Amino acid sequence: MKNLSRYTLMALSVAMYLALAKLGLLLAFEHASVSPVWPPTGFAISLLLLTQGKFWPAIAVGAFLANFSSNSPLGATTCIAIGNTLEAVIGYVIISKNRTSDAYDHLYFRSILFILGSVVASFTSAIIGVSSLALFGSISKSQFVGLFGTWLTGDLLGALIITPLFAFDTPSWQKNFREIRRVTSLGSIGLILVSLGGIFIAPEGTHFPLLLFPVLLVVASVGGPYTMRLSVVLIAVCSVLATINDMGPFASGVVAHDLMYLQLFMLGVSLTSIAILSFKSIKELTAASIVLLVGWFFSGVLYYTFTEQDAAFDEQHYSALIHEVEDRIVDRMRLYVDYLISGASLFAASESVEPDEWRAFVDYSELV
Repeated sequence: MKNLSRYTLMALSVAMYLALAKLGLLLAFEHASVSPVWPPTGFAISLLLLTQGKFWPAIAVGAFLANFSSNSPLGATTCIAIGNTLEAVIGYVIISKNRTSDAYDHLYFRSILFILGSVVASFTSAIIGVSSLALFGSISKSQFVGLFGTWLTGDLLGALIITPLFAFDTPSWQKNFREIRRVTSLGSIGLILVSLGGIFIAPEGTHFPLLLFPVLLVVASVGGPYTMRLSVVLIAVCSVLATINDMGPFASGVVAHDLMYLQLFMLGVSLTSIAILSFKSIKELTAASIVLLVGWFFSGVLYYTFTEQDAAFDEQHYSALIHEVEDRIVDRMRLYVDYLISGASLFAASESVEPDEWRAFVDYSELV
């Protein structure tokens, strides 16, 4: 019965990994196997952290099935599945080594190991995955660097955003549920949703995505750690949905590029949330808040200034192009009118115009 229960959980883990992978591959615009949004990484690392590394076969099977369904070559599919499995194992091994006697050192050591484990694990998967696609002829050499960046970004964000929600320094589910039910936590989540609506839906809000950072600071001040981590997940989900529907500050009409810019922004959001929670744990949030707010303020001013300058430059550039095209059209139409008048004069001056004469006139005029 114990083995049956374990196999059942493993099968459910395979199904969950496969479902998350399918969601990620829906956003694979550059290549069928490469997505800038890849939540399976966070799920896989969390699964190994929760099971002490015992469920790695579930990750291997789920990764193979997910990539096999993307129509990649069988050899590439196998190598990618191996890379995804190694990614989870490496992340688990590094992140789980977070034991130290001093509480202050333990806090920073744990955060550093978590970030380091996420980076190393994601890099491993990206280099194996993209190299496999290149080796089996699924991509050209010119695509390697771009797809590697997309793969690395997607996996890294999946680890940084999803893993803390389930397995990184997280108390029991009962305690997390009690935290979420508090009025301050519900208010914090409501504040996040209102802020997201203002930034990604309201036209005036597209200039102020950095306002999410002080909002996160408010959430950390009045809510608990799980509320903070859940807020980051909500920001990621809502911002991705808005961007692929051509809404918000990162929408430009080219979804693949928009998602990459969004993911770089989310990288800042996730790292900021980790830092804020660390400062709050050692009761240094006030001092850190002042530094963070000053930094965010100047970053916001620079972002807004550069955005406005870019918009003004683009408008001026496009206006100049439009005027140039209009002038060319007017000149061409005037030329055609002159040719028509000349042709009419040719016919008026002669009782008949032979084809050879008309051809000579056209060639002389360089009309065609």
